[in-house]
Amino acid sequence: MPDYRTRALFVQSTLGDSAGPELQLLSIVLGRDLQPSDSFTGPTRKMPPSASAVDFFQLFVPDNVLKNMVVQTNMYAKKFQERFGSLTEMKAFLGYMISTSISHCESVLSIWSGGFYSNRSLALVMSQARFEKILKYFHVVAFRSSQTTHGLYKVQPFLDSLQNSFDSAFRPSQTQVLHEPLIDEDPVFIATCTERELRKRKKRKFSLWVRQCSSTGFIIQIYVHLKEGGGPDGLDALKNKPQLHSMVARSLCRNAAGKNYIIFTGPSITSLTLFEEFEKQGVIIKRKSGEIPCPLAVEAFAAHLSYICRYDDKYSKYFISHKPNKTWQQVFWFAISIAINNAYILYKMSDAYHVKRYSRAQFGERLVRELLGLEDASPTH
Repeated sequence: MPDYRTRALFVQSTLGDSAGPELQLLSIVLGRDLQPSDSFTGPTRKMPPSASAVDFFQLFVPDNVLKNMVVQTNMYAKKFQERFGSLTEMKAFLGYMISTSISHCESVLSIWSGGFYSNRSLALVMSQARFEKILKYFHVVAFRSSQTTHGLYKVQPFLDSLQNSFDSAFRPSQTQVLHEPLIDEDPVFIATCTERELRKRKKRKFSLWVRQCSSTGFIIQIYVHLKEGGGPDGLDALKNKPQLHSMVARSLCRNAAGKNYIIFTGPSITSLTLFEEFEKQGVIIKRKSGEIPCPLAVEAFAAHLSYICRYDDKYSKYFISHKPNKTWQQVFWFAISIAINNAYILYKMSDAYHVKRYSRAQFGERLVRELLGLEDASPTH
């Protein structure tokens, strides 16, 4: 049996050929002794059986956040003697963009095209010309402040708001996983692209990592590492090196102190430098000790990581397909996709799921229609 008096434990194990590449187990518990957790896991707010898809989505992206986007977009459009619109238009704009996660069509303009991906009922809500104007001026933060130095300043307030809503809406299980979600290009789409189209596509300039509840798949925290030039801190310089992986682990575990979390990860994140850093903070580190036999470590790691693999298989295909050129917009739409997936997880854990058992695709379709005003949403806010 494991010694629960150990405050932090790192065990390295190698799985057999059937399990793929070498995997490692990283358990980080800061500030208190490690004890089995029997605390409540799940939503912190009970949603009524009549709650709609947009009700769950707005647990993370409420009206006040959307209204701020309207203000910021109007401020930016004013530079060009243009005016954006209202909260209703912002919701419709989001609905159109989210629809690409269901149709898997990269061009949202296909809705008005009359072709295979066209959708007449959606197209009637807003003209294509109006949508393109909103898309042109859309901003979360219109202008850089004098104190701002972070490269993601145009989306950071939204990421901070999203993190706060994740923290308040859900209580995660004791066991969690650090990993990179599958957000790369759809292999089917890439296979059908011409060489010219592939050359025109810009490479992602950031790395996205998450801390995820291993029992539900709920993404607890998002960490974005941005490539800011070709300096020593750039993504290219840090890729596959301990510096980046240690930075990721420190950032994603910063709020885990004293909460008895056990965090699993692959071998890329663990490093001797990271172990030494936690040891200096008073965290005991043991590798390949007899306190947790390797077979138990392998079994625990495989059990928790297998859920994340199933999550990636099920939910990664519902990421918004729109591919903007600007990095902050790419991060924004990935974050919106994660928020929708989290909303669906809360929906499945609620009484509303027993009333209408929507699949992930049906939930997305319902959300799009509610944002566009084509379906009535219940007034649960």
